[in-house]
Amino acid sequence: MKNWNITSFVFLLIVVSLQLSTINNNLFAQTKKNKARINADLVNIIDGEKYLNIKASARIDKKTVEVSNIELTIYQELNDEEIELGKTKTDGSGLTKFKIENFNSLAVDSTGFYNLKVSFSGNDAFKKASRGVSYRKANISAKWIVKDSVNYVNAKLLDV
Repeated sequence: MKNWNITSFVFLLIVVSLQLSTINNNLFAQTKKNKARINADLVNIIDGEKYLNIKASARIDKKTVEVSNIELTIYQELNDEEIELGKTKTDGSGLTKFKIENFNSLAVDSTGFYNLKVSFSGNDAFKKASRGVSYRKANISAKWIVKDSVNYVNAKLLDV
């Protein structure tokens, strides 16, 4: 009778240890990658520099956090092909500024738009992400108008 209790106890101990080891492996085997978010805005200073303001962030545990030290690649999309313009890396705040060299050498697509794409290829912690920026050249004409001692600005945006 005593031998029977020891055998059942050892068997129960083996079954419990196997279950715990498989549960433990499942916890550490799968790491969830978070989705990176990219925001990009084109800044065009008249007769000055042109650059993309880029911010990388991610939503982790219902909080938005900055994604720092990731490499981003900037492309021009033209007729279903991507032309690489350069690479940049985010700083500690998840921000970067990509200056567009040879802005006048960029080509226009058939609709008159310039299409840029900021792409992140992913890493161990984050999935890949990309953001497109489309723009078209335009001129702005502004007139200063004073009417009944009130100052007004009349502005027109014209396609080039």
